[in-house]
Amino acid sequence: SIIMSSFLTPRQYAGGLLNLPYRGLQPPNIGCLKPITQLADINTLSPLVGDTLEPLTDAQISQISQAAGQVFASKTYFNLLCALGDINVAYAPNKEGAGEIFHTGATYTIVMRMKVLGSSVGWSQGVVNYTLIHEMGHVLDNRTGLGQKMAQNNTITGCFPTYPLKTYCAFHIIPETFAEANTIYINPGCYPGAATDPDFAACGTFNFNREQPQLYDWIRTNVFGGEI
Repeated sequence: SIIMSSFLTPRQYAGGLLNLPYRGLQPPNIGCLKPITQLADINTLSPLVGDTLEPLTDAQISQISQAAGQVFASKTYFNLLCALGDINVAYAPNKEGAGEIFHTGATYTIVMRMKVLGSSVGWSQGVVNYTLIHEMGHVLDNRTGLGQKMAQNNTITGCFPTYPLKTYCAFHIIPETFAEANTIYINPGCYPGAATDPDFAACGTFNFNREQPQLYDWIRTNVFGGEI
């Protein structure tokens, strides 16, 4: 069973094991998120995600921990996401893009890409928060079917204006709306400075609660249990 007290808060994590070299040891999970740092895991996962992975650094793990802490503050969310086991979080620096998920059976891997870690936007905490929670939303949807339940209980007419890949989203409206609703609920405005990026210009004007109050309330109740 999943025990909330086993989740290391960002402060505990940053003040403890993060300041030590790995020395070949796997760092502890962040809730049910498993940071990929070990060569054996990288060799196994790289062919599955079609890219060359690199080990996450201490600093990157700290920022992933802070991002996950935003949603793991909700016990409802934690239990929904983590009931089916660990989720790998890996870094693929060689391709454009922000994030993506892959799965083999029940094993999921979130891959953080160049748009998050590279120089085009930078490894800023806000970008990590926005990207990781969006990708966690996809895993949550796949594990629980909440995206379809969202569509059955709300009028979904199109993609969120904050979602940058408009053409792709047109063919994946329900899963992308669900994942984007998760992250915009937690991160209004996407991330600091987003509106200056042409791909994210709508982040400066879209107000989720005001413009889609029914969906906002549904996400608050059914994803976060009204806890955050």
